[in-house]
Amino acid sequence: MEAQKIKMSNSGYRLLNPGDIIGERYQIEKHLGGGGFAVTYLAQDINLPNRPSCVVKQLRPMFRDPWILEDAKQRFVQEAEMQRRLGNHPQIPQLLAYFEENEELYLVQEFIEGEVLDKEISKKQLNETEVIALLKDVLTVLDFVHRQSAIHRDIKPSNLIRRKSDDKIVLIDFGAAKEIGTLVFDPEIKATFTRAIGTPGYMPPEQYMGRPNPIYASDIYALGKTAIYALTKQEPRDLEDTATGEIKDWQKTNPDNTAVSHKLAFILNKMIRPNASERYQSAREVLSDLEPLIKVGKKIGDNYKIIRYLGGGIWGHTYLAENLQQTYQSPCVIKQLKPQTLDPKIKQQIEQRFDTEIAVLQRLGDHDQIPKLWDRFSENQEFYLVQEYINGEDLSKELRKGKRLSEKDVIRLLKDVLTVLDFIHRNGVIHRDIKPSNLIRRNSDGKFFLIDFGIVKEIVTLSESTSKPRSSTQPVGTEGYMSPEQMVGKPVYASDIYALGTTAFQALTGKAPEDLVTNPETAEVILEKGQVSKELANILNKMVSLELTKRYNSAEKVIRDLQKIGAGPGPIIPFIKWGAIILGTFLLVLSPFMIKAINLRMIFAKGNEYYNAEKSQLAIDEYDKVTSKDANFHEAWTNKGFAYGRLASGSIADDQKNSYYNKMLDSCRVATNVNDESILAWMCLGEAYKSLNMLDEAITSLNKAIQIDPQDPAIWINRGEAFLINKEPENALPDLEQAIQLLGNVNDQNYLSSVAWYMKGWALRDLKNFERALEAYNKSLQYDPNYFFAQLGKGISLRGLQQYPQALSTFKDMLNNPQLTDKEKIQTLYWYGLTLCDSGMTTEGIDAFDQVLLIDSNHQSSIDAKNNCRN
Repeated sequence: MEAQKIKMSNSGYRLLNPGDIIGERYQIEKHLGGGGFAVTYLAQDINLPNRPSCVVKQLRPMFRDPWILEDAKQRFVQEAEMQRRLGNHPQIPQLLAYFEENEELYLVQEFIEGEVLDKEISKKQLNETEVIALLKDVLTVLDFVHRQSAIHRDIKPSNLIRRKSDDKIVLIDFGAAKEIGTLVFDPEIKATFTRAIGTPGYMPPEQYMGRPNPIYASDIYALGKTAIYALTKQEPRDLEDTATGEIKDWQKTNPDNTAVSHKLAFILNKMIRPNASERYQSAREVLSDLEPLIKVGKKIGDNYKIIRYLGGGIWGHTYLAENLQQTYQSPCVIKQLKPQTLDPKIKQQIEQRFDTEIAVLQRLGDHDQIPKLWDRFSENQEFYLVQEYINGEDLSKELRKGKRLSEKDVIRLLKDVLTVLDFIHRNGVIHRDIKPSNLIRRNSDGKFFLIDFGIVKEIVTLSESTSKPRSSTQPVGTEGYMSPEQMVGKPVYASDIYALGTTAFQALTGKAPEDLVTNPETAEVILEKGQVSKELANILNKMVSLELTKRYNSAEKVIRDLQKIGAGPGPIIPFIKWGAIILGTFLLVLSPFMIKAINLRMIFAKGNEYYNAEKSQLAIDEYDKVTSKDANFHEAWTNKGFAYGRLASGSIADDQKNSYYNKMLDSCRVATNVNDESILAWMCLGEAYKSLNMLDEAITSLNKAIQIDPQDPAIWINRGEAFLINKEPENALPDLEQAIQLLGNVNDQNYLSSVAWYMKGWALRDLKNFERALEAYNKSLQYDPNYFFAQLGKGISLRGLQQYPQALSTFKDMLNNPQLTDKEKIQTLYWYGLTLCDSGMTTEGIDAFDQVLLIDSNHQSSIDAKNNCRN
């Protein structure tokens, strides 16, 4: 077939018409879409049997300046190769060819038969289950894309196609190719730049403002806006606040009033936060939060259909479900429990203990204020409990609405729950996690039900190194409600009473546990005048006494004292003499050593609070109190060492730094002497030696830590850094690769992964392997796009590869960050100056070094570089 005569546009680009043939094989069928920067056509490959359909994309630089055309061609090849790699994913169109013809650039891609999402939504808005499936589909693709160091830049409903053959979502029309059309030339620095790519309404603020380097969080923002459009059938721009551009309360604008769960609303709102640093930083983070919602609408355990997600945490997730076989048990509550181990032997131990504890929970269900356990099953190496659904509202929701309970209501609450506690304690069970959200007030009669027992949570935290619960490091319970002895992994019946007393104080005052005002001498809670009777205040303070010997040791005793202040008749519980004798004996065994240990643990915990709040000196003061009373408390010595290290890292004089580092060294030495099997103590010692530039000693200390636990990636990273500082990159590289391998098996380690890849880049850069170094730095930035040292290393590697425009763009982007410290500015400006000089821009390079010297007039490297650049 003879091609038609090709016409030219006003800008000099030819306009393709049906019948035109390009690349000697692709015959145009029709125009699909596009604008001034790129135009898309449907075509046929006439060189193949059956003439399969394909998509031709014609890229059009805005200007035909020779500088721009040359840069466009280089970018075109780079982006084409990137799209070839991306096409390996089954939900991204394959790149079939790319070529230049008559000074015009073409991409040829696989044709996807299906319907674009915006057309699908125009016919029918999606419900929550469908949107969750959409998010999972696209996020899985985005995770792949971002791991290839690519960013889509233009996610929107029209760039998502639901493939006809399998209903999968295919991601099309990557913005990087369009970017070529926006190239402009700056004659002053003889460099080309691009405009922002994206679509208003879906484009995040940082992309709209023309940030030079896009970030992964930009794609997440655009996908969040797409999901909201799918749920509401309203364009994001129509929902935006005209003053701020933000979308608020979008759930209320839903025309069909389709229900959106709090969990999904939270996820979507976090995806579209205007401040990129407050957004999800990776697709995997979103998938992790979305994971419990994926079960909604699905069938599990053969008999149950998930209706709604109710909540969850590290222990597992809770759902409202329908029993498809026994409809009289609908609705029901299903608890999914996730063992925190990969070891099959430990999993077997968990299952055996799970069976034992299930029998206990079944007995507890005999009480009419504890949900009945109806079923249990295992699926995909996860455990599930099926329990009676209590139609009511938990106390935490009442309190969140600003409601406070009267004294009379609090007394009834206490009697209600104490009756249940007495029952479970007589069955040898400690609840371990009493708090407002685990107390449900039943609508039918106002009675409180006790839910979510801690014994099952304890089972799923069995570690891979021991068959015992990790109670010493991760006690079951909720901070603020846990008693001192429970915090150190030694709960007793009185621990439940402590938690209930704290809950009662919260119900009376409306204040969370950490906000309650206490007397510093007696530790009693101070209440407002007239807020509660003296009798109830005395009972509550006895319930929450920090000293176990002064606290109520049975629920029955609390009820007896409550009955003395009235508020209606309460249940009379027979005194269980044998229980009191056993508990009393237990307390005698613990005293006084247990009380001393609890008090020291509380001081230690206070020190940790100060440390986490970056109040290092106050933390050291608390650790000193601990070690003065117990010189063998190695954790206090270790944490004291780290606190001195943090003080040394501040902006202080060099002699003060060395003083702090020497104190760190002394503390960490004591810690290793007290307990030479403590990994943290040896890591602390290694860090102290490293900071004092005693690198051989640092490596020896970290060798010891690796001997104790070779599976901890942080130790390998620390030793790798020591090798790097000691100018031994060839020794550092295996350590960092080992850390990366270990981190591949660990979830939620974005920070460590970012550091490991950054240091690998450092090692490779020292070995002059700039290409692999650049790959490592890009990998680091996938985990943390704002990691300064990885950004700097990327720029330095680009300079090493003599890719000067890209290096300059990287450094300029870093210098636009208003949060850079002076030290970071100096490093960035120094390398920026070197790159400018390498590029022949002497004046600009000298100016960069002058900016360094304005901050630090004695920066010798910049002085030398300035002279070299001038010469």
